[in-house]
Amino acid sequence: MSTEARARIETQRREDLDRLARQAERAGVRILVDRRRGQHVATSASDPAVCYLVDADAGCSCLGFTSAGKCQHHSLLLAELGLIPETAEERSAALAQDACDEADAAYEVAMDGVIASGRGWPSAPAEAGRIAA
Repeated sequence: MSTEARARIETQRREDLDRLARQAERAGVRILVDRRRGQHVATSASDPAVCYLVDADAGCSCLGFTSAGKCQHHSLLLAELGLIPETAEERSAALAQDACDEADAAYEVAMDGVIASGRGWPSAPAEAGRIAA
């Protein structure tokens, strides 16, 4: 399988998980934690008396996950845990943003040094208007 095909599949999976998580939120699905057992439980959108066991790795006990391998409950859990995988484009954008953030931080440190040495920007508007000869 080509890299391009893998990227399309990865993007489609991410979009599916995002879409299902948003549907779950709109439908009122809630993710609860059973602290005694350390398990996540998802409420049913259609029946408030029903809950499903949901696990980031194992999936969900609902019929939708059992038959289709994905569901709103599981997608919402993944979204809440920050486990929906990024696409290659999102990873590249995040890396580029990190590089910009590092450059900004280096610039701020450099400017702090210039200002601390007294060679900073003019402090009064009158000084700013003067042109050095």
